[in-house]
Amino acid sequence: ATGQQMWQKDTPDMIHNAPAVGKLHGLGSKLAVVVGLGKPTGPPLPLPANTDGKVLAVDASTGQTLWTFAPPTWKQSGCAGSTLDRVCLPDLWSGATIGGDGTVYINWSAGGVTYALRDANGDGVCSLNDPNEVSSYDLRSGATGPPAIASHMLVVASCNRMAVFTDE
Repeated sequence: ATGQQMWQKDTPDMIHNAPAVGKLHGLGSKLAVVVGLGKPTGPPLPLPANTDGKVLAVDASTGQTLWTFAPPTWKQSGCAGSTLDRVCLPDLWSGATIGGDGTVYINWSAGGVTYALRDANGDGVCSLNDPNEVSSYDLRSGATGPPAIASHMLVVASCNRMAVFTDE
């Protein structure tokens, strides 16, 4: 390895999480980089707010966009489950985790939702309206770390609770 930079890409919003690198569903042996984009929600103030974010998957060799995902706008200040008595200040997105089947698991901390994402039809967008591309679980609490994977198991820890899922 020469240490030579392969590419650089400006993003439309801030990155506040670690990237995940792996093979994504439907892309064969091609490696991808996945990050969450958007500004953290901040403390739970009694003011309305609108928080938008996006997940971006790019080709690890070229930086070209492979697909994106956008959750519904979060219309409250602070993340889900954060109160003045129990403040939770996570990044807008957790780091992503890529499963062996190429599914991306990531926590949308604003809304307290864990998403499983895959661009099943290859159109460059993971659509909320397509159950083959997006599934979710509402933990009702922001998350400070990425989902963890073990054999037949997905574990998600949020500010207020933990959940374990199995496919067995």
